[in-house]
Amino acid sequence: MVLDELITLLSDPKQSLGEALYKTKVLFHQLGRKDLVPWVTHEITGYPDECEVPPYRLIGAQVRCNLMNSGWTNSNQLLIIGHLDADDQKAITQIKLRFPIEVIQESVRKHGENSSHRMVSNIAPETFGRFDQVITNGGRLTAAWSELNMGDVAGVLSAVRSRLLDFVLELKDQIDTAQVSVTPDAGLPERLEQAGINPGDIFQNAVFTDSTINLMIGSGIQNVNVNNRPGDVKGLLEVLRQKGVPEEDLKELEAAVTEDGEANGVTVDKGKTQAWLLKTAAKAGKGAMKIGTKMFTELAIAAIERYANL
Repeated sequence: MVLDELITLLSDPKQSLGEALYKTKVLFHQLGRKDLVPWVTHEITGYPDECEVPPYRLIGAQVRCNLMNSGWTNSNQLLIIGHLDADDQKAITQIKLRFPIEVIQESVRKHGENSSHRMVSNIAPETFGRFDQVITNGGRLTAAWSELNMGDVAGVLSAVRSRLLDFVLELKDQIDTAQVSVTPDAGLPERLEQAGINPGDIFQNAVFTDSTINLMIGSGIQNVNVNNRPGDVKGLLEVLRQKGVPEEDLKELEAAVTEDGEANGVTVDKGKTQAWLLKTAAKAGKGAMKIGTKMFTELAIAAIERYANL
C-alpha cells in the first residue's frame, strides 16, 4: 500500500504534486474505489468544459484591457465593469481554472521568478460592445482579458496538497486504530468494510467539504477557501495565518476558543471569541494587518464557525 509514500510526498512542498496524484490513483485501485479516480484524473489532465471545477479552483481576477484611437494607445488598463449585471461581472472576475496541475505549478514557478508573469483568460472580441458606454475619448478596445490573482492560483496547489494529505492521514489513522492488514490484495476492500472504514466518506470530507468566501476587492472578486476542520484549532489558526493575521492575535484566538469551548461552546456571537473578533477587526481597520476589516471579519467568522461545526 502506498500510504506512507504519499504522506512523505505530500508533507514536503518541494516534492512533486503530480507524482503524489499518480500514486493516489494507484491507492484508489488498491482500495477498490475506482469511483474516486475521476477527481485525480481531472487534477492531472485538467477539467473539461462539461465538468464543474471544485471551489478551490475558482480564481479571483481583475479585468484589464488595451485601448487605442488614432492618436494614442493605452495598454494594460483596468476596465470598468460596474455597469454589467452581476452574472456578467462574475463570469469575468471569478474564473474556473481548468488547467492540469502541472501547468498551474509551472505558471506559479514563473511568477515567482518574474512577478509580471500572470495567468489570463481572454475575453472574446465579439463581446466588446458591452463596454462601449464606459470607454471615452474616442477610444476602442483592441484586447480585454481577466488577469488571475496569482495568490489564488498558488492556493490551488496548496489546496490539493493539503486536502490529499488530510485524506491520507485520516485513512491511515483509522486503519492503524482498527489494526487492519493493508496488504494490497483482492481482500483489502472487504477488510476495510468489516472494520467500518469507508475511504469514500473520508475522501469526500477531506477534499470537498469546505466554504468559499467571495469578496469584492477593487474591480475583481477574491475567492477565499476556508477548509479547516471542526475542532482543529491548528487548522483554524493556519487559515488566518495565511491571510496575514499576526501571531500574537492568533495566540489570543487559541486561548479564546479554548476557554469558550470549555464553558458554553464556541460562537462568534458571545464570549471570549466574540470579544477577540471585535478587537482584532478594529486592528484590521487601522491598517495593522495585510487585509482590511471586511476581508478579515468574513474570513474569521467562516473559519471559526467551521471550527465550532456551526
